[in-house]
Amino acid sequence: MALRDDILALDPALLASRDDGAIAAAVSVGRTRIQSRAIGIGTILATLGAAGGPFLDGLVALGASDRNVFWAMELIKAGTLDIGMDATRAQVTALAAANPAVADACNALLALAIVPDPVSITEVSDILNAEGR
Repeated sequence: MALRDDILALDPALLASRDDGAIAAAVSVGRTRIQSRAIGIGTILATLGAAGGPFLDGLVALGASDRNVFWAMELIKAGTLDIGMDATRAQVTALAAANPAVADACNALLALAIVPDPVSITEVSDILNAEGR
């Protein structure tokens, strides 16, 4: 129902035009979703640049006392840590909250799973047709 509300909140002149492509483009602005995204050492180094190595070293050190981080490092080494998975995102967010020095790095990694989520012309047409427009 949120998409319907978003469409109906657009400029009435745009809605009246029934240019469903333009309406879809307008309602798609800023719309994103989380998708599955496996990352590993290379992705972390490429994303964090010069901070990548120290970040990974910090994770290895933290893994000595935190078994979740220890095992997450195994996934990172294999290139299979899914940064789009809800559980992973929750753990990375908790890591950032507990360690403010790595919050920016954690947020940069979390952003890797955020992708555009455009609304299709068909979705717009279906909603406007149901509204009798």
